[in-house]
Amino acid sequence: MKSKIIKFIYKYNLAIGTLLVFIVYLLPRVILGKDSFVTINDNLDSEIIWRVVLAKSGLAFKFSGNIEQIMNGIPREFLVSGYNLATGFYLVFEPFIAYVINEILVHLVAFLGMYFLLQEHILKKEKEILIIWGVSLCFSFIPFLSIYGLSVAGQPLLFYAFLNILKQKSRLRDFVIIFIFAFYSSLVLSGFFIILSLIMVFIVHSILFKKINKKFLLGLLILVIVYLFVEFNLLKVILHHNGLISHRVERNVFFTEVAFSKCDNFFQAVFKVLENFSFGHRYSPSLHFPILFTLFLACIIIMKKIQKKNVISKSLIVMTLSTLAVVLISILWG
Repeated sequence: MKSKIIKFIYKYNLAIGTLLVFIVYLLPRVILGKDSFVTINDNLDSEIIWRVVLAKSGLAFKFSGNIEQIMNGIPREFLVSGYNLATGFYLVFEPFIAYVINEILVHLVAFLGMYFLLQEHILKKEKEILIIWGVSLCFSFIPFLSIYGLSVAGQPLLFYAFLNILKQKSRLRDFVIIFIFAFYSSLVLSGFFIILSLIMVFIVHSILFKKINKKFLLGLLILVIVYLFVEFNLLKVILHHNGLISHRVERNVFFTEVAFSKCDNFFQAVFKVLENFSFGHRYSPSLHFPILFTLFLACIIIMKKIQKKNVISKSLIVMTLSTLAVVLISILWG
């Protein structure tokens, strides 16, 4: 019986994982409806409201105008893009339904993206399929702020597409993935950094192999051009603001300093680094604390018995140290 279950999971693991993600994120909404829990900070208190107001204003696809429902009228350019898919759901459905559809899609893409990335480029052995399935599920269960679309959740899928192109295995679907990602993510929160990283990869790859990967460059151009189109209003305000003052400039300085105070001494900084590394930032929790012991144990074993050709082992150590470096920089920065 046990072997039959294992064989069944091996055979239908992708379908089972997809269904499981779908049930986990849909069932609470079905049972509790509008009484179900929704993240408030930077979500219900602003991002959702902006999209609902934008949908009712009739100016979602305009590059100018005045939103009368907020502060006796603010320029259209100050609200989110109507061309972003996360916003588009609010133009078609009522707010709760739009939120649920977006939430499910984001977590499904997270699962599928990680699954395809691991299966195609990292863990290729058939016996490793359960590891691929488990890691993909864990990643899809991270409590992403789904209102920002695929900004974080879609990165494995985007990375999968660009790796296919880099390895000369590209198909039309890889360019479709890149195209959709730019329509379903935030240029400010992740897109800018992704573009910089891809440019670095392109330059290093061109130098090492002494040739230009034209398809990779095409994918990068698609990503940049679509982002420029989607975020036209934002770029318009940055480049030609006409004396408009944003609330970020106008806000109370005292409140800002109290709410976002820096660390006063070395020990506070160390504590903050450990806190963020262990539990994640308050805006991006990842629920990874239970596996930290396993991570450190793996790193210790690897450092003692590291093999020169073991790329995965070296990558694990590099990623762990990189995560620590990012946390340290974020603490010292703000």
